[in-house]
Amino acid sequence: MIEASERSFPGRLFRIETEPPDGTEFGMPAARTALSATFSLIRGLCTPLSAELSLCCRNTETGFPTATAPKYRFRGLGASRIPPGMTIQPSWEDEEFDSTTEITEESIISWIDGLLSQECAPNEHTDWTEITFRNTSVRIPAEWSGDLGDTLTLFYNRGSTQYPVDHDDLGCSIAGPRGPVLESPIELSVTNDLGILSISLYARWSLWADEGSAGYQLISDATARVAEADGWTITDP
Repeated sequence: MIEASERSFPGRLFRIETEPPDGTEFGMPAARTALSATFSLIRGLCTPLSAELSLCCRNTETGFPTATAPKYRFRGLGASRIPPGMTIQPSWEDEEFDSTTEITEESIISWIDGLLSQECAPNEHTDWTEITFRNTSVRIPAEWSGDLGDTLTLFYNRGSTQYPVDHDDLGCSIAGPRGPVLESPIELSVTNDLGILSISLYARWSLWADEGSAGYQLISDATARVAEADGWTITDP
């Protein structure tokens, strides 16, 4: 029988970063660069079920965020098809959610492009600072799938629970957050810090967080693959 334990934040953190060329470090060019690497990183590992965007007004000349803010500082995008028992909740009090059939690289790019058209003060423009993926469906490594039924035992900060396992033609997956558990097995944050792009992957469950596990190795291999193929740098947490 497969069991898992939730790890306290940040779990096991995997991080990569890059500094795009001048002229592509902000706005949609930066979003395309970051999202291309993000979806390459999670290919075969997990599927986002929501995305949340933090926005600011930037000084057009310096690139620094200003004291003003666009109409929508926080905005969410949720998949319309999610597993039973899952609800997508906003992280911010004034955050509103849009809906799309699936969270894909293309759907997020189109969504962000629309939000960046918001107006700011003169000599300022709307830009993004962070994209977070809190709701995800995480693929269970094939070597564990044969030992799984409809649930697995998860130990978390409130005790233990029988957590749902989803089955499809490709195998098994676990979606979260779900039920009493407030963290997904894998969450991601993509940030733009004055032109430095970073992708942080948080492995929150032992099946992916613990060194030596099959899930940990999958993430390590994916991180190395993106770093080599796309020129990102693996950084220490």
